[in-house]
Amino acid sequence: MLFKNVGEYQDIQYRNVISRYYTVSPEEMPDTYNAFLDEVRKAGYTLLGPFFYTINSKLEENQDVLMELFIPVEEEYIEGALPEDFLYHSLFQVLNTVSTRILEPDDESVTEGISFLAGYIYYQGHCELTPPFFFTTTIDEKFYTDIKVGVLKE
Repeated sequence: MLFKNVGEYQDIQYRNVISRYYTVSPEEMPDTYNAFLDEVRKAGYTLLGPFFYTINSKLEENQDVLMELFIPVEEEYIEGALPEDFLYHSLFQVLNTVSTRILEPDDESVTEGISFLAGYIYYQGHCELTPPFFFTTTIDEKFYTDIKVGVLKE
């Protein structure tokens, strides 16, 4: 269920963030999340969370998805610990996001949430600067997904 409200002036800011790009089918996404986190742990890093990701391609049926996965970690960069296709960001930030929240997300509600935010950004005269970022949290045994998009406010 999409909550039709928007949070503005929110930032995404974390220190010591590891990320990696993946191209996978939608069905492979959950296993890819776990494989990413396992690889970061195997490299000797302590996960701090929250885990989040971006979708960098259109969500269409029967098409692979380009996404980037992110996890903040406790440690500074460990030379040679990560495979070459992993990125280490000593500081990761996206300023000025707009966001909305989905309760018990499914494919339909996520698509609706992205469309809702895109419409809001357009009608407010903002310029979209980033792909959508997805943060999933659990509160009182209910799953929520926050969708955040970095914007330039004109």
